[in-house]
Amino acid sequence: MEMIDAKTKVCVLLGNPVEHSLSPLIHNAGFGELGINCVYVALRVKDADLADAMRGIRALNIRGASITIPHKVRALDHVDRVDALAEKIGSINTVVNDGGVLTGFNSDGMGALKAFRDYGVELENKRVLMVGAGGAARAIAFSLVANARLRELSIMGIVREEVGELVDRLRETTESRIQGEAWGEEALRERMAASEIVINCTPVGMYPRTDEIPVPAGALRKGMLVFDVVYNPAETKLLVDAARRGCDTISGVDMFINQAAAQFELWTGKKAPVASMKKVVLDRLAKK
Repeated sequence: MEMIDAKTKVCVLLGNPVEHSLSPLIHNAGFGELGINCVYVALRVKDADLADAMRGIRALNIRGASITIPHKVRALDHVDRVDALAEKIGSINTVVNDGGVLTGFNSDGMGALKAFRDYGVELENKRVLMVGAGGAARAIAFSLVANARLRELSIMGIVREEVGELVDRLRETTESRIQGEAWGEEALRERMAASEIVINCTPVGMYPRTDEIPVPAGALRKGMLVFDVVYNPAETKLLVDAARRGCDTISGVDMFINQAAAQFELWTGKKAPVASMKKVVLDRLAKK
C-alpha cells in the first residue's frame, strides 16, 4: 500500500494489553505484499469498554477485528452471528464486518492444529495435557478432539469453574477421555508424568516477563512434545528448558502465523502471503 486515503479500509486488534503484539506488523506486511488498501492497528480496550468498542466496529465501518486476551469469550455477546466451530468453542478471536453485520470466528484452534500437522505430529491415541483453560485453550481443545481421537485430554487451570465448564462441554462432543482439575504444582507434575504432549495455553513466559515458566522444569522429560502458544519471544523459557531436557518443541510463532493467515483471508477474500508474513515476524523477534 503506497498511501492511506479516503478509501483505505481498517482492521483492528482489541485487547488489553496490546503493546507487545506483532499482529499489526504481520497483517500490514500482508496488505502491502498484495497491494491491498487496508491498514491494521492495535487498540487497548479495557473490560468495561468492550461493548462500546464492538459497537464502534459498526459505527466506523471497520472491516474486521482480531480479539485477544482478555476479551475472547465476552466478545461473543457483541456479534450478530457466530461460526459453528466458534460457537462450540465458546470464544472468538476474529470478527468480520459485512455491512454492519458482525460475524465471529475462531482461527486459534485450527492454527494450532496446522502447526501440529506441519511438524508431522501424530495425535491419534495420545495423552495430552493442556495448561490453561481460557480462550486459546478452548479453541485448541475443541479443534483437537474434533480432528483426532486422543486417548486422554487433561486440562489444568487456575479458575476451577472455568476448567469444569470447559471439561463438561468437551465431554458432550467427544468420546476421548477428558479430565480437568485446578492448578497445583504437585498435581501438575503427576499429569506431566502421564502425558506425551504438553500445551501451554497461558500467557506465562510472554514478553516482557520472559524469565517465567508455566510448568515445573524438572517434570519435562526426553521424548515429550512441548507446544507453547506464546509467540513473543519465539523461544520461550519453557521451550528452551524443554529442548535442554530432550523434548521436541513447537513455537507459538507457528500457531500465530497460521491463525493470522486465516483472519487475513476472511477479511480480504485473498490467499494470505504466509512466507512474507512469517518473515517479518521472525525478523522482528530476532531483534529483541
